[in-house]
Amino acid sequence: GFDVRKSTIQGQGAFATRAFSSGDSIGIMVTSSTPTSMVRTNLGRFINHSDNPNASMQNVRDDVYEAQALRGIAADEEITVSYWDTPSFVAKPHNIDPQGLLRKSVLS
Repeated sequence: GFDVRKSTIQGQGAFATRAFSSGDSIGIMVTSSTPTSMVRTNLGRFINHSDNPNASMQNVRDDVYEAQALRGIAADEEITVSYWDTPSFVAKPHNIDPQGLLRKSVLS
């Protein structure tokens, strides 16, 4: 499971409420999609981007996607995916922050 808490990455984030092992299903992120839109669950709404993610977005059937652990995730750890490794209907970091201001503030 997960819950939503204040994130040090951006706004609010999805945090593990229990430990996950590599390959575990964390939960459904998207219940339906088209090439330009998607219907997200709360996990899909609050999962943040990381260049070093602990989860990935995997197609499990038709247009349903889930988060799967890439490595062990500890309870209370924020669950993240790389937006670069997601389907085209997911906004990429340059779409969210065209000038790279968030990245600049993190790297400064």
